[in-house]
Amino acid sequence: MDIDDKLVATTKNAGEVEKLAKENMLCINGDVLDIISTNKEISKIIKSIHIFSRTSPNQKDFIVGMLNKEGHITMMCGDGTNDVGSLKRANIGLAIVNNKDPSREDK
Repeated sequence: MDIDDKLVATTKNAGEVEKLAKENMLCINGDVLDIISTNKEISKIIKSIHIFSRTSPNQKDFIVGMLNKEGHITMMCGDGTNDVGSLKRANIGLAIVNNKDPSREDK
């Protein structure tokens, strides 16, 4: 589907996904990732996806692992709490913590 909810293409073939990725920015959410995760070509499909949205911590870990399997160098940014698995698996893990000490006042 495109941004206007128009059907662009439907496929489960990694080669076709790769071709689509050359002409379109591909985005999938966690629900779609669950559906395609059993595809035997999942690691090749994942490498063609540009944007992953609404994914669980386990799915993030899965995505990073599949990209690593395909030979990519990976970087993961996360809050460091529930993303710890994918942060550790990535070649570069960046934990972003935005906590201020409540007893301190900014000067």
